[in-house]
Amino acid sequence: MKISKNKIDAETFENLCCNLDQLEEGEKVKYAQLVEPLRYFLGTEKFQSCFDGAAKCLEVINRVAVNTVTLVNDEFTPIGYGIYPEASLVNHSCEPNAVFVFRNKQLLLRTLRPIAINEEVFVSYTDQLVPKDKRRQILKQQFNFICQCSECVNEIREQLFHKKKFGTESLKNGEFSLTESGFPEVSVLPDSTESDFSKILEGVKNMNTDDCFDKLEKLGSKYFDTNLLVHELLVKCANIASHKSFKSALQFELRLLDNFQKFYPDYHPMKSLQYTRVSKIFSFLGKVRSSVEYFEKALRNIAVTHGCESELYKVISEQFNLDQREIAHFEEQSLRKTALTQK
Repeated sequence: MKISKNKIDAETFENLCCNLDQLEEGEKVKYAQLVEPLRYFLGTEKFQSCFDGAAKCLEVINRVAVNTVTLVNDEFTPIGYGIYPEASLVNHSCEPNAVFVFRNKQLLLRTLRPIAINEEVFVSYTDQLVPKDKRRQILKQQFNFICQCSECVNEIREQLFHKKKFGTESLKNGEFSLTESGFPEVSVLPDSTESDFSKILEGVKNMNTDDCFDKLEKLGSKYFDTNLLVHELLVKCANIASHKSFKSALQFELRLLDNFQKFYPDYHPMKSLQYTRVSKIFSFLGKVRSSVEYFEKALRNIAVTHGCESELYKVISEQFNLDQREIAHFEEQSLRKTALTQK
């Protein structure tokens, strides 16, 4: 990342948040370990002219770490990193009312619902489909705060992440076998600690693809689809099935869409993308009436989350119009056949 010598840009960067003095010694050591490789890369003379010593270098590294924004494409796939001073003013919530989107390198802040006067605008610094303990760990390590947002306090979505269908069961899945404490409706897997659940979740994400369908059937009989273990298996099964059969993939994508309806508010980028995936599969299968229905839902969401000027909106609009014309053609053909029959 290039730090401009322009006075205004340099001053703006200097005014960004730096929490180096609040970090625990262990975290400071991690930053300090980056100083010497950077000195070696730049050379001693350039390093000294840029940073005026190791202490200043530490400050710069910390400001970059705290204020860096992940650049994503329309499908929210990470493609790079950047520092946007205005974006650093927006605080975090695990239940955000806004989201960052990009048009090329331009960052836009889009609200996900109407914002009241004097209501604070929040974005999420982390993936929202991550257990609370993992989210808090990420936020503590990078930004040095413990999140106390409404989701972390009330755990509405967190309960969905752990929801099971009945009684006390043993979770046996590949390399892990842990027992949970049974609750009538909602339970945490396993019954020891939240960090164990995160470890099991990582195990599911890294599971051999050949085991996914069998594991999904077994876990699906005990846990609701919103349980993150089942959800991750649905993601893997949908990806595998899409390379073999769109008809098979559709059932998994619809179950994922149902999850997103429960996980996210009315308008959210991930719902926009899932509507798009489902509508495209319906279109590929020739079920144009269903594809048009879901394309309409996708476009309504994309208009809010990405904007009508976005490339994604334009692409989906084009496919939507094609399928609408195909429906019109079918209806015209049907009317002609009916007219000929009556004659």
